[in-house]
Amino acid sequence: MIGENSVGKRVLIVEDDLGVQQLLRLAVDTEGWICDSADDFAHARPLLPRAEVLLLDLHLPDVDGLEVIRLINESHWPGEVIVITGDPAKRRAAERLGVGAFLTKPFDMPDLQRALRSAAQVIDLRAGRDPSAETPEPTAARTRRSRRPTTRS
Repeated sequence: MIGENSVGKRVLIVEDDLGVQQLLRLAVDTEGWICDSADDFAHARPLLPRAEVLLLDLHLPDVDGLEVIRLINESHWPGEVIVITGDPAKRRAAERLGVGAFLTKPFDMPDLQRALRSAAQVIDLRAGRDPSAETPEPTAARTRRSRRPTTRS
């Protein structure tokens, strides 16, 4: 079931494992979100101002995910952060930084969908919208992906 308050909201997935990134994109599309993705923070950073939710892996090739959370907190980015990581030992540190949800890989799809719906409700409440108001089904999921350029030898 598509989350009624999720349709049309924008999520940014920052995950360097392309298999996990594709799985996350599938879940996000199912919930009716508009999706951007990147495999490192350098490519994600310019996309962040458009996003309402950040799905963040803590182990990125260019920066530690906890540092990403600190940076966006300092910039007063108004969105919600959902951490998805294989390192459960960082849960307490992430929660102290104010993440909306913390999911450990391998994660269950229903847990991710609940985290997305909860983030959508928080976004609506912050914007003064009724999070229980019905939203029409999306006509098509729109996605964009940002990857580091590859070089040929």
